[in-house]
Amino acid sequence: MMNIRIENLSFSYQNKPILKDISLKIERREMFVIVGANGSGKTTLLRCISGLKKIEKQKVYLGLKDLVSMSAREVAQYLSALEPQINIGFNYTVQQVVSMGRIAFTTTPQQDAKIVNTSMKKAHVEHFAQTSIFNLSSGERQRVWLAMALAQEPQVLILDEPTSYLDIKYQLQILNVMRSLTDQGITIIATIHDLCLAAQYATKIAMLKNGQIVGIGTPEDIITTEKIKDVFDVEVQIYQENNQIIGVVPKKSQST
Repeated sequence: MMNIRIENLSFSYQNKPILKDISLKIERREMFVIVGANGSGKTTLLRCISGLKKIEKQKVYLGLKDLVSMSAREVAQYLSALEPQINIGFNYTVQQVVSMGRIAFTTTPQQDAKIVNTSMKKAHVEHFAQTSIFNLSSGERQRVWLAMALAQEPQVLILDEPTSYLDIKYQLQILNVMRSLTDQGITIIATIHDLCLAAQYATKIAMLKNGQIVGIGTPEDIITTEKIKDVFDVEVQIYQENNQIIGVVPKKSQST
């Protein structure tokens, strides 16, 4: 079953082309990761998929429906999108924050409470449900935002740099939760800055350069020394174990 289909998507900002003729298909249960240099259009692409940006060539399909024909409520019931930075201005508990994910729904309070509790368990935050959001670490807050998104019961979860500002322990926690969600039928679309982590967790990777896709495929197909040199202008050494990428190490520049 196809979850996302994009045909010839383009987007410009103040007459400056940001995305150019993007076409891709994302299957159900995939962990689809988008990589590319800063300014390549990764975040803009996510926002176009989630409906937050008006697309010039409007050909984004969520399931069988054209995004342009869907109401904001319909989109919210199909996918959930998380921005890199979320600010909560009130001293809410974790449970209250996660409950915000039910805003687009008209279910009963009992149904909402059950879904919120299930979402907290999936994100491993249920043990501090009554804790203030202000009293959590960065890694714990990231998992709370994830639980809030899951409370929408999305078929597709869109995450922009979900591991940013986290140390390696919390990066792995978030990525492990994301991969476990694909086993439960949820499609993940994410941008990830760290190429090594992208290679280890993605089922498929799309590489962007100057607003265009220069490659889509398995991590081993896309995370290569040639493509990284072309897109990031950096020489790297790639290490593999059992045919899986376990390291992407930049070579020291010889220039002064």
